[in-house]
Order: sequence, then structure tokens, then C-alpha cells
Amino acid sequence: MKVASRLEGILKDPLSEVSRKERRALLGISLLSIMVVNIGLIPTKISALGIDLKPEDQYAFRIILALVLVYYIIAFTLYGLSDFFAWRIAFNTSFPTPPKEEDIKMYQSIIDNNNDGEEVSERSWFGSLPSRYAHFLSKFRIFFEVFLPVLIGVCALFATLFGK
Repeated sequence: MKVASRLEGILKDPLSEVSRKERRALLGISLLSIMVVNIGLIPTKISALGIDLKPEDQYAFRIILALVLVYYIIAFTLYGLSDFFAWRIAFNTSFPTPPKEEDIKMYQSIIDNNNDGEEVSERSWFGSLPSRYAHFLSKFRIFFEVFLPVLIGVCALFATLFGK
């Protein structure tokens, strides 16, 4: 497997389009929920429908908002985990079997001694700095794109149910 295809396997987009739409909806509903609780952005009247909301109705509005939030947390978690496992399989197959200790020392000496512009072998280059950055970046991206939105949604849910 070539170095470029290995790095592509590590850095490929971890979420499908369906998951991205669910994440966008989850983050939007989470923002709305936080605004409802912290700013008091609960409508008292929906004039287009001719509805007046009394204080007890406003609490019901928060409960409905919390139920919608639960739906989007579950939906994105299911889609996100499915995409995460698919990404993880691609990630794991992007790496060769771990090298032995003597191989690591040999590859490191090739990298350290290669200052005269000679071509570095594929195996030694793959263990070099660019692939390490790709490894870190791919894991950070998974956290940012999959786990952080769920955490924000759960915090918004608690804020909606137990806020002011």
C-alpha cells in the first residue's frame, strides 16, 4: 500500500452526508435550547397561529424542545457511530503491522541521515513527521466531528430540563 493511500485512509472524511445533516440539526436545536434557557427566549404568543402561551404552556414548550433534542442526540449518535466504525476500520487498515524495535531504529537512522535529497523509502517516510501529524489530526477530527456535538447536545438537554 502506497504512503499516499495510507494517509488518505487516515484523513478521509469521517462523516457521511446524512450524518452531517443530523449533526447540523443537533447543533441547531442545541443552540436553540440553550438560548431558550439562558436568554428566556420562550415565545409567549405565536400570532401566525393565534396561540397564546401561558407560563405552564411555556414549560411544556421546553419539554417538547427537550424531546426533539433527545431524538436528534440519538439519531446523530447512531449515524455518527456507524460512520466512526467505518472510519476506524479504514484507519486500522491504513497502518502496516507494527515494526520491530530494530526496524524502528533503522528507519529513524535513515530519516536522520537523509539530508542530501535522496529519496526516502516508503516505509521509513510513513513513520516520519507528516504521518504522525496525520495520525493526531485524524483523531482530533473524530473527536470534534462526532463526540463533541453529542456532548453539546447532552449539555443542552440538561440545561433545557433543569435550567432556570
